Amino acid sequence: MSTVPSNLVPVSITNLPLANAPTGTDTTIIVQGGITKRATFGQFLQYIGPTGPTGTTGPTGAASTVAGPTGATGTTGPTGPTGAASSVAGPTGATGGTGPTGPTGAASSVAGPTGPTGNTGPTGPTGAASTVTGPTGDTGPTGPTGATGAASVVAGPTGPTGSGPTGPTGAASTVVGPTGSTGPTGPTGANSSVAGPTGPTGDMGPTGPTGAASSVAGPTGPTGPTGATGAASTVAGPTGPTGDIGPTGPTGANSSVAGPTGPTGGTGPTGPTGSVSNATAIKFAILYGL
Repeated sequence: MSTVPSNLVPVSITNLPLANAPTGTDTTIIVQGGITKRATFGQFLQYIGPTGPTGTTGPTGAASTVAGPTGATGTTGPTGPTGAASSVAGPTGATGGTGPTGPTGAASSVAGPTGPTGNTGPTGPTGAASTVTGPTGDTGPTGPTGATGAASVVAGPTGPTGSGPTGPTGAASTVVGPTGSTGPTGPTGANSSVAGPTGPTGDMGPTGPTGAASSVAGPTGPTGPTGATGAASTVAGPTGPTGDIGPTGPTGANSSVAGPTGPTGGTGPTGPTGSVSNATAIKFAILYGL
């Protein structure tokens, strides 16, 4: 099988180098009547008209809602003068690592503290029975009192009368003695021409049943005094409703920084498939030995 020249090997168009400042004598590939042909770049100049005049500038677009890119960081300014010494202690630094263990010290001449008491050991075996009587134990608590005996049926002897002096007269009694008995009712007297005094008010009778609910509102009571102002709340109140949007401000000056590049548009429709040129057919025939 013969070797295919390198200039006839199919190559993707994206892998070809770009032309630098093409001239009218440079050639390119075109398809004419279904046949691949070559043409000079100057042949297309008759179909390319002169550049038209620049159109009028369009109206200023709305202010961008996307922040432009951050500019480069400026050079660092000179260091300012040293501030006054702080009157507040700075935070404590992190604890440094543990240093190496020092040499073992000399033996102490003072006894260390007594260690904690160890656990109680197991109980030893029961000793032999004692041959000596132990001491008498303490007297136990007094038992409960027995039941009261039956009443005596024989009167006890009367004790002798005392002979002490008569005591002093007691203070006047603060308690009214009993009222004597009521005498007989006298004859009825003549009717009095003078009204007698009003008798005392009798005891309050039982409360009557609750009346039906009033259909007329009672008068409003007087307004009470204003209470003391409470302590300031430690909890933020709810956010009020958002106010109306203010009028649009004037259009700002043109930005000196280019805005971000817009999103890439969708891929256009694929063009119609071109016919295979004779040169291409020859290349494939050579390549695949047809």
